[in-house]
Amino acid sequence: LTMPPNSSTKPSPSSSKSKKKPKKNNNNKNNQNKNDGNSSDTANRPKNHLIKDATTPYTFQFTHFGTHKSITVHQTPNEETWPGGALWDSGVALAKLLTMVYATQSSYRWMVPDVWRSLKDCRVLELGCGVGLTGMVASKLGARGVILTDLKEVVDNVSQRNADFNRTKNEKIQAMPLCWSVMPHGDDTNVMKCLEEMALPSSSCRNNKSPSTSKTKKGRDGRSGRGAQSLSSSDVTPPSSGYKKDKPEIILLADVAYQHKPGAPSHFEPLVSTVLRYAGDDTILLFGTRMRMPASADLLDMFREHFDELVMPPIEGHEVDESLRCDVLGRRHHMSIHVMKLKRV
Repeated sequence: LTMPPNSSTKPSPSSSKSKKKPKKNNNNKNNQNKNDGNSSDTANRPKNHLIKDATTPYTFQFTHFGTHKSITVHQTPNEETWPGGALWDSGVALAKLLTMVYATQSSYRWMVPDVWRSLKDCRVLELGCGVGLTGMVASKLGARGVILTDLKEVVDNVSQRNADFNRTKNEKIQAMPLCWSVMPHGDDTNVMKCLEEMALPSSSCRNNKSPSTSKTKKGRDGRSGRGAQSLSSSDVTPPSSGYKKDKPEIILLADVAYQHKPGAPSHFEPLVSTVLRYAGDDTILLFGTRMRMPASADLLDMFREHFDELVMPPIEGHEVDESLRCDVLGRRHHMSIHVMKLKRV
């Protein structure tokens, strides 16, 4: 695995030997997947370009204005939590984008006005978080609060454990179940209550003042630096007069256009409905995706019916991770990150 600068992996050895795959006995194969999760022949494997093993921990490292930050997420190939127990390339790319926006002193083409607000005023909601890397990176970068959500089995066995392992005493980060659905249900009540508890005090919303920022600095390449603490006042979006305590400022979504099981209904409509339920007028949706199949484009089109793209063309995977360049990878990555906001009615 080749990682971008300031990132690394720390694999742990597999604890069991490889076994041959049963040729026709599907029941036997499923039992081996569950009982021998580390077996190289029987374990579920993420269909990634870079991260191809779900049996080892993954460590993501970066520097946030002189302070070293490190997050280690534990994965599992177990059928019970698959595919949520694995880390996917788009999640890493989205995490890299967050560090480039909020932890560097360089300017990038996606640093456009009225998009990126100070993270200290942002509540971040990650849908389909899996191992929770992207949301935890937002937390380490100073987000006001982060809510990691996924199916209950994934939260209980993967997301919550990773959050507990990486959380520091000053971080507000919660992991809780949220099943995507067309209509609101019990999970939504818990998530919205958590968003309200993380909201800015009412006085801050009434004042509607822009967060304090320092003057723009020069990056190493001589271009204007616009990291989290050096965004110019024109680039920082203050809390609006229509601030809603049950709407997050940022929604994270990465690699959720996976192949659903034959005969099962598509998860796209419930997912889009869930995103629309949580998106406010000022919410920024960061959607990282990989075009694995025609249905992947269908999901993107569904989002475009309701959201405008704020950065065009969309951010390509190789722009945030040089390991994804064609000359390095040897093929096209078909990965992109979309910065979106609800269409004005």
